[in-house]
Amino acid sequence: MTKLFYTITCWAAVLTAGVAGGFEPTQISRTYGNGNFWDSRAANLDPLWSVDVGAVFLRRESTNFAGNFEPFEFGFEAGVDADIRRRIGNGNHLQVRYFGVDSWSDQPAPLNAGPAFHNYDSSLHSTEINLRSQRSDWLTLLGGFRWVELQDNRFFNQNTNNPNSNEIDIVNQNQMYGGQLGTDILLWDRGGPLTVNTELKAGIFSNRAKSYRERLASPGAQIPSVGTWEDRSYQTAFVGDLGINAKYRLTDRLAIRGGYQLMWVEGLSLADAYGNRFDDNTTIDTTGGLFYYGATVGFELSW
Repeated sequence: MTKLFYTITCWAAVLTAGVAGGFEPTQISRTYGNGNFWDSRAANLDPLWSVDVGAVFLRRESTNFAGNFEPFEFGFEAGVDADIRRRIGNGNHLQVRYFGVDSWSDQPAPLNAGPAFHNYDSSLHSTEINLRSQRSDWLTLLGGFRWVELQDNRFFNQNTNNPNSNEIDIVNQNQMYGGQLGTDILLWDRGGPLTVNTELKAGIFSNRAKSYRERLASPGAQIPSVGTWEDRSYQTAFVGDLGINAKYRLTDRLAIRGGYQLMWVEGLSLADAYGNRFDDNTTIDTTGGLFYYGATVGFELSW
């Protein structure tokens, strides 16, 4: 909770300063270097459409939960990153962005070197629709709606050589819907083809969380053992984003982009909240939190 408090406080201060500094819209006026290339770009400074297609390379925060196994470690996984913007007025744009990673996966080894099996899979998908309002040469305010889906899945068998051992499958789903506010701040623009900006976003969400557990007897078990458990809950969640991006314009219409993204989510139902038994924790746990971080790359086409 201390991390959450300080992060929300810092981002609230940034948003408040941005709103106060950019309360009245400022006419955008920039001068771009020397030469015909940048003169022509100045005429196309605020295009009608902008499409950015690329990839994210994100790492999911690992967990210290181990039970009878080594801790789960998740590496960097690639996913799609797409951003479409349409100018709808002087300095105003409608933005739709999606990014997602289908699967992080790990199979930790058992601590006692026994014949056990444990697998953990996780996925993340985020879609947002924002209204962006450029208030000055360096400041853009944004607000909108966001949907985030996060799923965890754990499957384990404590003793694969025992025909009477149980296989436990734990599935946790999080469907988060809510509003967000943010700022896009231009950090570097010396009139050349390179620009650098940072974007901060934060929002309060409603999380429709579901936890499902199923116990199955191992194949060939002499004593079948089958059972299911399910629980649902509505939980208040927090989603925050920090991104830093550098863009290099190749032509009037084409640019390449690269950057770093950090995403923080609180109020989650995670599969690592449950032990290696079927009958423990008979109520859903929605106190989990995760960090995602990594690189983003892409191409931007504007016209």
